[in-house]
Amino acid sequence: MKNKRASKMRRKLPTLALVVALILSLIPLLSFFSQPTVSATPDPTALSYVDSHYVRSTNPVSTTSTTLVDDTEAILNFTTTKPLTAFVMYCCGCWSDSAEDGRGKKAAISIDGSDEAIGYQSPYSSNDKNSITVVAVKELAAGDHSVRGRFCSNSTGEAVTIDERQLAVFLFSGANYHFIRSTTLVNTASTTFVDDTEAIQDFDLASDMLALIVYNAGNEYGDTFDYQGAKYALEVDGADVAQQHQSAFGTNDKAGGTVVHMGVLGAGDHTVKGRFAVCRSGGTVSIRERQLAILLFPDDQLYDFVRSTTAVTTFSAALVDDGQAIVNRNLPDTRQVLIIYNPTKYCTTSSSHSELKAGINVDASDVSLTGQSHDMAEGNGATVIDSRELAAGAHTITGRLATNRDAWQERVDERQLAILYFRLPTEPPVVVTYSAADITATKATLHGTLASLGDYSPVSAFFEYRGVGEGSWVETGRITMTAPGDYVSTVSGLAPDTSFEFRAAAGYDGYRTYGATKTFTTTTGLMPPTVVTYPATNITISGADLNGTLSSLGDYPSVNAFFEYREKNDGSWVETGRITMTAPGDYVVTVVGLAPDTTFEFRAAAGYDGYRTYGATKTFTTTLRPIVPPEAPWWVWIGYGAAALAAVALLLWGRKELVK
Repeated sequence: MKNKRASKMRRKLPTLALVVALILSLIPLLSFFSQPTVSATPDPTALSYVDSHYVRSTNPVSTTSTTLVDDTEAILNFTTTKPLTAFVMYCCGCWSDSAEDGRGKKAAISIDGSDEAIGYQSPYSSNDKNSITVVAVKELAAGDHSVRGRFCSNSTGEAVTIDERQLAVFLFSGANYHFIRSTTLVNTASTTFVDDTEAIQDFDLASDMLALIVYNAGNEYGDTFDYQGAKYALEVDGADVAQQHQSAFGTNDKAGGTVVHMGVLGAGDHTVKGRFAVCRSGGTVSIRERQLAILLFPDDQLYDFVRSTTAVTTFSAALVDDGQAIVNRNLPDTRQVLIIYNPTKYCTTSSSHSELKAGINVDASDVSLTGQSHDMAEGNGATVIDSRELAAGAHTITGRLATNRDAWQERVDERQLAILYFRLPTEPPVVVTYSAADITATKATLHGTLASLGDYSPVSAFFEYRGVGEGSWVETGRITMTAPGDYVSTVSGLAPDTSFEFRAAAGYDGYRTYGATKTFTTTTGLMPPTVVTYPATNITISGADLNGTLSSLGDYPSVNAFFEYREKNDGSWVETGRITMTAPGDYVVTVVGLAPDTTFEFRAAAGYDGYRTYGATKTFTTTLRPIVPPEAPWWVWIGYGAAALAAVALLLWGRKELVK
């Protein structure tokens, strides 16, 4: 017993090579199931689309309030049946000649009564175009929810207006996202990009993942801000990947910019940064609030992303195509899409007009619009979004541009067009885990059932297993199934006398679902000793000799030989003393103190490494107690003798009389 752990380790060592070989042999199999069209092992926390809500309204709403009030045309109420992650974008703006204070406005996203993020912007002059974008990510519990766009004026008594807004709420299962919202003030006088030290996110990916990254930054009225504007950028792993430029109404007025990037990030460590710079040498710009959202999806999530720095100009007051922002996509099935179009004019270029219109066109229909005003030599940008369901087939999505007046030139130096095509929610497969069978020292057969394919066919059925408490699961070979049914898989190369846990699994469309987790324990793997029970001998009224033979020690150097006995059909066995034996041979144990005339059963036994083995059960019956006359004093015995002599004398006298 003292050496049980060491003994187990000695038994496990010969099989470690087999375990390693098993894991290595699975690598080609896992690669086979990781073709580019389907990611077989996505990060289990990757965001998975569940639902979305979207409103676009062109009904004007105005306010003179300097505290945030609801945009009554941007309210979404919905109910979730389970905890979900919400990604929210609110884009709102006004047209020229609408009531718009030159000091600008701020806009916010409210989730369940709490303002979660704020954005800022001012127009080129009073009653010119002015638009704001705000971004938020929040985990929502199951239940009722309300998401609202909100806005307010900068100046008491001065009106600001929203003529068009888009409010999108996308709901995901999973938790692989990063979101920073900070209101710590930072500033710079650098004309080259520097880090926004409040918008830096380091993270590690276990597998390749698609990342949608949105950086939204701005300053409040009164913060140091050069009127000729700021540049905002995204840096991913040391490289600036996108930017937007924006100016303000005047010195220290509100301004803000939005930058978008999307692409697949490889497994490993990553750093994403928001960055900014001042447009004019000698000026200083500030950031009062920023939101940095990083959403991580399986790497097979369908998407399109365009970032182009080819300049495009237009003299048209009617929307025309941005020839650098056109995507043609043939969808295999119906998808819910999120579209973000983000054009900008750099502060280092010039145009002959000061107002930009930006829109999204889907299949030859203009579906959303925004705008922003600027001085001709200043930076300018606008962000517009759309969400809708697109049927299977060919589609064209285009970013669109216009000036405010015909024959006046408008210019775009960079744009980002990001499109995500989410597969509509479907019913996943269902698997059930059954108990393992045929368990030996190194093998076990795992049993499961594909109870339902859900909305998928075919489905890959398999198991995952590992030692109880270990970190990584080992995946078995996959079985392609097109109908519900049982499936089994035999795993080998296991360590003896070890507990394992396993679960049925089904792979579908880059995801996987699981049944309950069950456990099994492999056998010791060593040959046990054997014992034989022989009949009892020297049976008395209160004892007997129990006889047995240790016929084999099995794979053990020594064992403890003993017997167990009890009255027949009694509940508990009584164990005799143990005899340590290092070689096969007979052994005898005498038991005493037994009840007379009673039947007992007994069996030979051997103890080894915490276990025991038995021979056949035999019986014996103790003897009866003999009849012994009671003891008497000596004079009683003399009396008995005299009486006997008298009886003999009387008998002889009687015979003599008869003869006469």
